[in-house]
Amino acid sequence: MRNRQREQRLIRVITLLDGAALGHDRERIMNLLHSARRASRDGCTTVASSLCFEAVKALSSVSGRLQAAGAAAETLEPVASAIDLLLPDFVTEERSFYARFIAERPVASLAGMSILLVMAALLYGVWRLLST
Repeated sequence: MRNRQREQRLIRVITLLDGAALGHDRERIMNLLHSARRASRDGCTTVASSLCFEAVKALSSVSGRLQAAGAAAETLEPVASAIDLLLPDFVTEERSFYARFIAERPVASLAGMSILLVMAALLYGVWRLLST
C-alpha cells in the first residue's frame, strides 16, 4: 500500500510540474520523477527514495535560481509544492528541516568542506601531540 501511495504522489508531482518553468533542468527532473514512479510501482523502495532525493535536490537548485532571478510567487509555487510532496518519501517529519537544509547544493558543499577541515585540524593536532 505504501508504494501505491508513493506512486500516486509522484503522479501528482509530475502533473504539477508539467507546466512549471524548470529551465534546462526540466528533462532531468522529469526523468528522475518518472523513474521513481516506475521503481515505486515495481516495489523498489530504496531506488524510488533515492531518485526522489535527487529530484528534491534538483528542484531546490531550480527554486534557488528562480528566487535569485526574482521570479514571481506563481512561478515558485509549483516547485515548492513539488518539494513538499516529495520530502516525505525519504525523511520523516522530524528530519524534514534537515533534508531541506542539506538538499541545497551550496549548503551541502559547505557542510562537507567544514567536516573535512575539522577532521584535518584534529589530525594535525593529534600528529603534533604524538610528535612531541
